[in-house]
Amino acid sequence: MRSIFKLLFANLRHKKGAFTGIVILMTIVTLSYTVTLSNNRNLAQTVDESFAEQQIGDWVFQLEASPSQEITDVLQSHPEITGMHEEHFIRIDAPVLAGGKESLDLTVLRCGQNTDRLFNERLNGLTDFQPLKEGETYLSYKLAKLKGFEIGDEIQIKTHNGYDETFTVRGYYQDVVDSTVGTALVCQADYDRILAKCDGIYDLNRTVFSGINLHVNVKEGTDLRALEKTLKKECDLFQNALAVNSKEELRYICMIIASTGTRLVAVFTVLLVIIVMIVIGSSIGTAVETEYVNLGVLKAVGFDKYPFTKPMAEYDEYSQLFDAFIKGQTNLDIPFDPSAFAALDNPYDYYERREKLGGTGDLWDRAYHNGKLYCYFGAAPVLLIYMPIYLVSGYVPMAGTASFILTVAAIFALTAAFLAALQHYGIKPPALLVTSGLAALICGSLIFFLNAHPSMYYNAVLSGILFLSLTVGFS
Repeated sequence: MRSIFKLLFANLRHKKGAFTGIVILMTIVTLSYTVTLSNNRNLAQTVDESFAEQQIGDWVFQLEASPSQEITDVLQSHPEITGMHEEHFIRIDAPVLAGGKESLDLTVLRCGQNTDRLFNERLNGLTDFQPLKEGETYLSYKLAKLKGFEIGDEIQIKTHNGYDETFTVRGYYQDVVDSTVGTALVCQADYDRILAKCDGIYDLNRTVFSGINLHVNVKEGTDLRALEKTLKKECDLFQNALAVNSKEELRYICMIIASTGTRLVAVFTVLLVIIVMIVIGSSIGTAVETEYVNLGVLKAVGFDKYPFTKPMAEYDEYSQLFDAFIKGQTNLDIPFDPSAFAALDNPYDYYERREKLGGTGDLWDRAYHNGKLYCYFGAAPVLLIYMPIYLVSGYVPMAGTASFILTVAAIFALTAAFLAALQHYGIKPPALLVTSGLAALICGSLIFFLNAHPSMYYNAVLSGILFLSLTVGFS
């Protein structure tokens, strides 16, 4: 920890507040990353639940009217088709009057149905569905913030008789499937009355016209492309449809539209990571070039030029293992007397070494086998941190720098593991609880404590925490 404070003091004294900037930026990156992962997981779960609630089929055909008996017979008799149902709607093709002004934002009417996605008056939670009365409507959330579509406002819909249909806004509901479409739910009596006034779909002066979404379900694992080719030969369903979408296509569209904000956060996170890396590179590069050796920076938390200038025995074990790999060997290139160790009855007996050799000195905590010394810690930090940095810059990170990198990576990995656990057990806590729980997990993992004295021991533990968390988060 003293080394970290020395680095901070050195940067401040030399008017280089890069270390402080790195800490702040990495905090922002961590929070942004948490928000991005949490939103993506919750969004996918919400979309799937909405599709199941609205009974979205594996195929959705938009038709002018119900399919012919011939088409129905083909679909019902096909072995790979498990069921189908119709969803009726009315398309509004003329501006509505909202707050006395024309608006093109409301485009679809549906018969009011029981939904558990009805917002309360404050729009900060969901409430129980209340059946609609004649002249009342629930609007999709898309319209909630538009002037003229507020609760209590009146909306007039134009038919071929003029603006003869008036509805009072009673509330809003969440429409995940058609989130970009302004939709109004009305009671059955109102829907039937407007349906009787509908124009033909090809009328030049049409105001409202009816349509049908035919939902077709197929057996799990069915190849939709192959089935499409078969059905095109057996009936005219695809040829008669105004539009055809698969469930996966609709889900993909919903995810893209709904995750726009999340994607912006993800882009923001990537930009911050780039900035952090530039700041780190600039700060460390300056430190290396000006050789702050007297400040203890390079020794504790800096970088060193390779080939090393000091005796190999003075470097940490991972640096020694790095040097061995660069030289094309697995044993450590540390000078010692192999014949003296070979003469010992038990080279691992501390008291025998102390009596006959006077101790082991720089060889402490190294593995001895057949006259050679080895590193008994895993090689992952060397392969994933030391080697890439050396190949890019020519410098080798010391224990403190490797500890910092592993800690930052472990924060991201612990976040992913935490969110994966929430999703696995179906837990959807409030954002504040997620944030506080994540903070408790990260601090409770002791990764910051492990930075107090960067060494081969703690870096091995940090590496273990990192890869265990990655396994939990992405398995």
